[in-house]
Amino acid sequence: MDYLTVENFEKGAVFDLLRRAFEPLMNQELEAKLRRYDEQIFDNPDTVGACIFLTQYENELIGMASWDPRQHPKAVIGYNCIIPEFQGKGFGSTQLLELLGRFREDGFTEAIVTTGEHPFFEPSQKMYISCGFQETRRYNEGRDPRYGSIDYHLTL
Repeated sequence: MDYLTVENFEKGAVFDLLRRAFEPLMNQELEAKLRRYDEQIFDNPDTVGACIFLTQYENELIGMASWDPRQHPKAVIGYNCIIPEFQGKGFGSTQLLELLGRFREDGFTEAIVTTGEHPFFEPSQKMYISCGFQETRRYNEGRDPRYGSIDYHLTL
């Protein structure tokens, strides 16, 4: 697998990956949020755009991972995904391990991530745990009272 910077792509590439990965949850609000995120990445390549990589496998974009370094020495994992046709094949874990390796190289001592309780996110929950993350908190601040969020932590 290759991990590429946003300079190799045009605006819309990150949105396309996220749209495909989150298709079952897609609504107008989420679509608008993901489009704004894509614009921020490409409009700010030295800040937001420097904290993301796109994952390529056999010359095809299959996913992406992003982070927020502003809480150093904690690294906050942001949007990350693998598109559906490549899910369940170990690409998500491999991508996550690449991200954690970068954190270690950059002197981060902790990684934190939040995911949803919705059944859609069960593979992500399992992936974080299999990569050594520990669940630290469950809470519900969203619009749907049935599904909250889960925080995970990993000491690097």
